[in-house]
Amino acid sequence: KRLFKDILKESCGHDIKPIDMSKDGDKKLIDTITKSMNNFLKASRQGSVRYKANRANDAGKKMEGTIVEEMKKTSLNPEQLGSSGYPDLLITLDGQKCYIELKTSAQKNKAKTHHRLFYFTSGKKIKLTAHHLLLQVQISEEADKYWKVEYWELRDLYNLKVALKTEWNA
Repeated sequence: KRLFKDILKESCGHDIKPIDMSKDGDKKLIDTITKSMNNFLKASRQGSVRYKANRANDAGKKMEGTIVEEMKKTSLNPEQLGSSGYPDLLITLDGQKCYIELKTSAQKNKAKTHHRLFYFTSGKKIKLTAHHLLLQVQISEEADKYWKVEYWELRDLYNLKVALKTEWNA
C-alpha cells in the first residue's frame, strides 16, 4: 500500500495539506462543511426527501447538486469540477482551498467491504496544493429504487493508504 498523497504528488505535482484542527482556518473549514452537511441531512429528513435511482451511485449524482446548494448557503464557495473522476468539488473559504470527493455508499458494514471508496485516474483536475477531503454520504434503499440519506462522514485524505489496481478501457 502507498500513501494517496504520494501518488497525487507524482501524478500532478501538487501536495495535500493536512487538516490541523489547532489552526483557526482549518477548524473553520471543517466547522463550515459540518454545518452545511448537517443542514443537508436535516432537510433530507424533515422533507422526507428520497432520490429515485437504479443504483446508490446514481442517487449520489442526484444529491450532489443539493449538497452544493447547502454549501452555498454558508461562507463556502463550492465549484463543481465537472467530468467524472477525482475530485468532484473545489471549495474556497477565506482564500483557503479544499478539494472534495463526494461518495455515496449503501454498504451497511464498511469494515467488511473490499470495494473502492473512490476512483482516481489522474491528477488532471488538481491545479494547486490544498486540503483533500472525502465526503461520504451513507444512504439506504427505502423502497424499490428510492434512496434516503442516513448519515454522512468527512475524512481527511492526507494519511490515506491505498492499494492500486490497474484498469484498461477497451
